[in-house]
Amino acid sequence: MTTKHNAIKMLRNHLSRLFDARHQGALKTDLSETRGFIDGYICALEDLQVCDKNELLSLIAEERRNAANRADACHSIQSTTMTAEHFAPILG
Repeated sequence: MTTKHNAIKMLRNHLSRLFDARHQGALKTDLSETRGFIDGYICALEDLQVCDKNELLSLIAEERRNAANRADACHSIQSTTMTAEHFAPILG
């Protein structure tokens, strides 16, 4: 594996965890440290000319899309498994 491959793999991992946490309802203040790390990592990749801006932007968009798809899949599974009995305690 190349250094570039490892760097992109690490960035994808951090982005994936960030976007998943956001879709799961994490507070923005809780995500700020991770976002700062990712921002610094992206700047370093760009400054060291490991990746160019367009490559990084497409990688971020792809990971954001993947996380949204995972969140949609999770919500659709949850919504199809709920039955009327699920709401019985509320209805009373």
